[in-house]
Amino acid sequence: MKRVITNTQVVIIGGGCAGLSLGSKLALAPDSPSTVIIEPRTEYVEDRTWCFWDNQESQHNHLPLKSWNQVHLSTIEDEITVDLKHRRYQMLRSADFYQDKLSTIASSSAVSLQTGTQVNSVTKSPDGRWVTETPLGTFICEYVIDTRPSGASIENPPHLWQTFLGLEIECDQPIFEDNIATLMDFEDVVNQDIPFVYMLPVNKNQALITAQSQRE
Repeated sequence: MKRVITNTQVVIIGGGCAGLSLGSKLALAPDSPSTVIIEPRTEYVEDRTWCFWDNQESQHNHLPLKSWNQVHLSTIEDEITVDLKHRRYQMLRSADFYQDKLSTIASSSAVSLQTGTQVNSVTKSPDGRWVTETPLGTFICEYVIDTRPSGASIENPPHLWQTFLGLEIECDQPIFEDNIATLMDFEDVVNQDIPFVYMLPVNKNQALITAQSQRE
């Protein structure tokens, strides 16, 4: 017989970027509701990199691997380097993000993370509470927040299609200008493809280089 767990007020489905972000916010709240995060993966490993625009007041200022105050864009006709001033472009490794959020959640008595399990079903009971079925047991709570991708098909798909191929390059000699991020270095249009290079130098010897092709 499965356990029925009723002392949880919130169930967060999915412990990825969104689920861990919300869980860590609740963990830091002085009056946090009792919360459980349900995540199918058994361990967190370095699996992606996030890049985003940020400012001096971000809660993630201690996490980014690299920040750039200048970005470069170029075409075959012209090029420009833009000073971002207080709005920086940052690179955040998932391993650093996971470690930070997992540590915050682990220090909380109100928020817990259940890995290695998944949600089988979510229904609403006649009394208005949510019933979440998992291999661990049945969670009956006030709120369910599903952070998983919807998986729904798009009726009118976009006309622009992008593909990505990225490599982390490390050179013996210092060849990168590491204070400038190249967001778009366009090449000639070939067969309706619009290829460009996206280069993020971490230091003078190392960079993440992504060749992208987008098609209308």
